[in-house]
Amino acid sequence: TSEKLMAQTVLLVRLAATIATFIAGMKFLLYCESVGALILKAVTLSYILTVPGFVFAALASKFFFDRVSKTVFTAQVNPAVHWNAWMSMAVRTTVCVAITVLYCRVIHESLQNWREACFAYKNA
Repeated sequence: TSEKLMAQTVLLVRLAATIATFIAGMKFLLYCESVGALILKAVTLSYILTVPGFVFAALASKFFFDRVSKTVFTAQVNPAVHWNAWMSMAVRTTVCVAITVLYCRVIHESLQNWREACFAYKNA
């Protein structure tokens, strides 16, 4: 029971760090002004994603780190053939595209309109 609580706490912290990094990364990439800068920022963001693992490895005791590293979640599930074959990928792709469109075209619509106006002015 204490092991489950410990593992759940670690997973919740990792989930919170992942969500915070996702939001910061979307803003980081959204304000990019060129393709070269976008590539540089994407590489930087991939490095930033490794930071929580480094911090945990540095701050956790050896005993706690070993216990968390050996933790495994298992479930008895009868997998659907279609889900494993292609549907999982289709759902993930659809969710990623939907979140990206929502974030870029709805939440930050004014920024997108301003950028399009700038590009139109630059190309004119």
